[in-house]
Amino acid sequence: QRLQSWYERALVRWACRVVVSGERDADELQRQLRLPDRPLVVLNVPFYAEPRRDDRLRRRCGIGTGEAIVLYQGVVAEGRGLLRAVEMLASLPQVHLCVLGDGALASAVAEYAEQCSVADRVHLLGSVPYSELLEWTASADVGWCWIEPVSHSYELALPNKLFEYAMARVPVVASDLPAIAEVLERFPFGEPVSPTANADELAEAVARELSAPERYRQWADRAAREFCYERQQPVICRLVEELCQ
Repeated sequence: QRLQSWYERALVRWACRVVVSGERDADELQRQLRLPDRPLVVLNVPFYAEPRRDDRLRRRCGIGTGEAIVLYQGVVAEGRGLLRAVEMLASLPQVHLCVLGDGALASAVAEYAEQCSVADRVHLLGSVPYSELLEWTASADVGWCWIEPVSHSYELALPNKLFEYAMARVPVVASDLPAIAEVLERFPFGEPVSPTANADELAEAVARELSAPERYRQWADRAAREFCYERQQPVICRLVEELCQ
């Protein structure tokens, strides 16, 4: 990692422009790399879409209509709160955890689900084509974006899954980390929870969202109209024009 950082500092001077996906990332890289100009921010957000809710996840996993689905999508790795999500199910007997994605932690999640006696409610589904992701996401009841601050990068995290949940109009349980919290302060389509919360505290956040889903979905709809690629496209076009001059 130190070697990669050295290469980055050495080579960045040859870049015409530095582009990052978050405001806090821009400040951090300008400081660390001693850049004369602040990096350009282009958010990693999906194209705007009007999702249609269906029972795709329920059919795939055999989940009954009286039960709820918490969905995690992305790389199955440490720092994503997946083991805590498994623990949380003990307090939510009518809730299932679905995981869309692959990664090194998948076997550990499955083993931990067995240890916690909730294996029948933890579904590891692997990856799906990105072109289908929104439809899968829209069939969930709550999106999981609870990031653990295991590194400085994670502390600054602004995951694209946060915006994908909003685009699917799905309420989100997310870490109260600075960049994520700023989004949820503007558009409260989810519950920000301390990144050191225990399983019971996270279960309470999920329960609050399940008790009043439409309020969160209305805010998600507003967030989706703000955090979409179409709103970022003018920034990209200006960058292309700048580089072509």
